[in-house]
Amino acid sequence: MSKSKSRRRSSKRKKPRHPKRQSGRNKHHMTPKSRNGKSNPSNILMLKIERHRCWHQIFGLRTIEEAIELLERIRQAKGRNQ
Repeated sequence: MSKSKSRRRSSKRKKPRHPKRQSGRNKHHMTPKSRNGKSNPSNILMLKIERHRCWHQIFGLRTIEEAIELLERIRQAKGRNQ
């Protein structure tokens, strides 16, 4: 087999664009995949790219519930209890 044929076969093909993918948005896993979060619709939020970046910059790999708990603790520490 020639080298050119083997290269063609081994080259990665682009996956077809997902029909529900929204341009300018990222999938955010409410329970991160690194913490065994699934990619099912109940665990996915579609966020604008910049908002998704900011989420991870602020909250890292925290779940939604952990982020809320953190914000509640900050609110209480600031004396803003309602």
